[in-house]
Amino acid sequence: MNNRGRLQMFCAVLTLLAFTAIARAAPPPNIAAASDLQFALAEIAESFRRSTGQDVNIAYGSSGNFRRQIAEGAPFEIFLSADESYVEALAAEGRTQDAGVRYATGRLVLFVPTGSPLKNTSWMKRTE
Repeated sequence: MNNRGRLQMFCAVLTLLAFTAIARAAPPPNIAAASDLQFALAEIAESFRRSTGQDVNIAYGSSGNFRRQIAEGAPFEIFLSADESYVEALAAEGRTQDAGVRYATGRLVLFVPTGSPLKNTSWMKRTE
């Protein structure tokens, strides 16, 4: 499944949660999300609000901190982690409904300007 498909699936899950919350007159769903998702989720949440009239509560922060908070009983319905090992640990502890779904894969990149003394260092590897 590509990233667009995963985001569509995420929106479908949000929609389901919203309709469930509306039916129960419950508060909006609480989402714990890695900080690097802030720009993408803000747009998705706004689109969700326009489509359903339902808000979502999104807390942005460290995946490791969220992992600890969820283990201690924090009331999050969705956890979007930057590190899948945190989700795997919560699943192994029986704190999730299932093992989760990978929604994206990231890559770290270092850009070095022309003439930089870092250009030829042994720890840097060029990938094509």
